[in-house]
Amino acid sequence: MTKISKGQIQRLQILYGQFAARSLDAGNTREARMAWASEQLGYTVTSFSNLQKDEATRLIDRLQGALGIAPTKPKHRVRRSDRAAGMDGRKTDNASLPLGATVATLPSAADVERIQNALTRLGWTQVQYEAWLRSARSPLAVKHGSVRVAPADITLRTLRDANRVWWALKGMLTAKGLWRKES
Repeated sequence: MTKISKGQIQRLQILYGQFAARSLDAGNTREARMAWASEQLGYTVTSFSNLQKDEATRLIDRLQGALGIAPTKPKHRVRRSDRAAGMDGRKTDNASLPLGATVATLPSAADVERIQNALTRLGWTQVQYEAWLRSARSPLAVKHGSVRVAPADITLRTLRDANRVWWALKGMLTAKGLWRKES
């Protein structure tokens, strides 16, 4: 468990002061603050500095709710699977995964649609697209020594494949001046 931060202590003291000023039965003394916190948490609180981070967050959210302030949003954390999906197909391998581990994320309909939109903007037919995927210049091609070998299978089975194709197509769109940010 992580101890409360100085910012959380200050936030608790300020919010409790505002709460006490608006409440008829809450006093604005240290003893009143500790009694309120003890009642909320279900054990005797002797000092805010002895609280854990999650307990302080609960108390802050309760005070903000009583004052009509929206609860504090947790900081954005990128989950491992989200990071892996975003990193699939990049030039560098995903070093955050253990050696030998693979994350097989399937491409979504939005990923496939994004590729189709890029093909439309490039003016490619399905035949041209498949010929490019079968070529040694394909992003799906495998490098053996100094030679790139055309892929045997051109289906986009994983998000890694879809991302590789997308980034190659985006580069072509940019080079031709056809790239525009998608909304």
